[in-house]
Amino acid sequence: MARRLLSPFQQILTGATAPLRGLAILRRNFRQLGGLCILPVIITLFTMGSALACVIYGISNVDIFALADNWIPTYFTGVVNFLGKLVLILVAILLSYLVFTPIGLALATPINDVISARTEKFLLGEKYEPLPGLTIWKGLLHTCQHLSITLTIGIPLAILAIIPFINFAFVWLDILFASLVLSLEFIDIPLSKRVFKYFQKWVYLKNHFFYFLGFGIVCFLIMTLPLINLALMPLSIIGGTWLYLKIEGKLGGTLLPDDTNGRIGDGAEPENTTP
Repeated sequence: MARRLLSPFQQILTGATAPLRGLAILRRNFRQLGGLCILPVIITLFTMGSALACVIYGISNVDIFALADNWIPTYFTGVVNFLGKLVLILVAILLSYLVFTPIGLALATPINDVISARTEKFLLGEKYEPLPGLTIWKGLLHTCQHLSITLTIGIPLAILAIIPFINFAFVWLDILFASLVLSLEFIDIPLSKRVFKYFQKWVYLKNHFFYFLGFGIVCFLIMTLPLINLALMPLSIIGGTWLYLKIEGKLGGTLLPDDTNGRIGDGAEPENTTP
């Protein structure tokens, strides 16, 4: 069957709609998924809530621009202090999400694994093939690898994002990086169940960058909503599973033949041959 390659804009839209697809799947299969979705929320609430409480308390007692009074005109100092603290709060929240979201998800790996597996079974029907489940230890191993990359790149971006006058450019880079990290985090389970190594997951992200970009931006926006983000997190897990199957061409009438010359998923859609 021929394939129709989606444009980058269409790929971004497809990725961006994945959490909404997750909501639709949850509504249609609430009996199988509803109860399970509550448990990851409770686990992540404890880890992330504790982290954010510490971050907000710490920032409330910090004035990183106090030394700037000597070289910034007085009438600019108040503005710089306000904007600087605003940027610092944003960067600190970003780092908290980047660090503690993976930890919360790792602790809930066995539950999220079942959610993802039931989502695949619901979407694929008879084509569903059970795969070995994931343990909490595999989740923690992935988290350690993920945090090493996140902190290696995230900390320099965070430092650059608090330097006056150049900070706003790096804040956007920080947001982009956070979005990609979150997208990979929420689509990790389908990849891990298919024995993707950690480096291979980033290669997969590179090969399907625009899908991950759209998905990650929406996930980032979801994660910035206090408390609501925890309730919506299972939708990102379900949506990430849907997006993986979409990228692989497994959603539709039949499975697509392997015409990708060895590449795993090429981000293409089946050509519509219906008259």
